[in-house]
Amino acid sequence: MEASKETSKRVKANSNGADPKKSELAREKILQAAKEVFSRQPYHAASLRAIAKQGGFDHPLIRYYFPTKAALFTAVVERIVLEFGDAHLIWLQDLDTLSPSQGLGLLVDRVLVYDRQYPHGTCIIMQNIAQVDRLDALPGYRLVPELFARIGSSFRKKVPLSAPEDEIDMFFSCLIAAFVNFLGAPAAHARRMGMDPASTEYAQWVRKAIMAQFVPWLGKLALPFSTY
Repeated sequence: MEASKETSKRVKANSNGADPKKSELAREKILQAAKEVFSRQPYHAASLRAIAKQGGFDHPLIRYYFPTKAALFTAVVERIVLEFGDAHLIWLQDLDTLSPSQGLGLLVDRVLVYDRQYPHGTCIIMQNIAQVDRLDALPGYRLVPELFARIGSSFRKKVPLSAPEDEIDMFFSCLIAAFVNFLGAPAAHARRMGMDPASTEYAQWVRKAIMAQFVPWLGKLALPFSTY
């Protein structure tokens, strides 16, 4: 019986003798701290020491799981892309049963709720978007435009549009830019208007601004039988 227990312990340990569960918890703690720091500072400005300070651990721990800052940033971007990839399928549910204006309103509401719960993704994208001269300039960042293209493809399947492809591409690119701008740099907009960027008031302003800009445009792109 004792031999069986010892065998089980050895199976649970990795090659370095670490407990896999503790290793996963430590890795997750590093990723969460990195999200916090990368959401406030662009990749090139952020440091592993700042991430360690944010997470309350010694910075050599980071290198045990992520040998370089590039590896850590890539892991953060991959996590964000995975989360957005799953979330956007929920955002788009039932939009094809609504008029263009109703569907866009529901989409905006869902994105705002998601961003309130998980704000780091858009902030990290916004912090680094101006730093990219080439897609390979930032580790893993090439996944971001790929994500936007995937969301755009899903959006088209759910919302029937009859306009030329270049007009639809322009609409969706501008819609994504508005979301990233308003939600990725909320303080820049909210504080100019005397609002708290984390407030419901600012979220309502974002909704109103996006609807005012994009509902008329979407109405022009929708199929003739769609109710504007």
